[in-house]
Amino acid sequence: MHQVRRILVHSTAVAAGQRQAREKRLARAKEEMDKLAGAAGGRHYKTREKIAARAGVIAAKRRVTACLCWSITTDEHGTPALAWHFDQDAPTPRLPSTAGTRC
Repeated sequence: MHQVRRILVHSTAVAAGQRQAREKRLARAKEEMDKLAGAAGGRHYKTREKIAARAGVIAAKRRVTACLCWSITTDEHGTPALAWHFDQDAPTPRLPSTAGTRC
């Protein structure tokens, strides 16, 4: 029988890179969601379904599904409006990484 040790190494460089990547994803998602909020109810996003579909695409594309919250309301004229925010209590999504898991 062989005994094998597994050593996990925490790399501050990898952690810093992951933090920067997360901040970049959040910044880009913020830009796109702000743009969508401004366009909600306009020519291209007249319905709640179109707004919800686009918000879902942004969340999936920018990988912020776990922390992006949005709601769509309708005014007295039937015009939809988008309100959104990032949930700060949501768990930080981890990117797949093999750093530090070598045996």
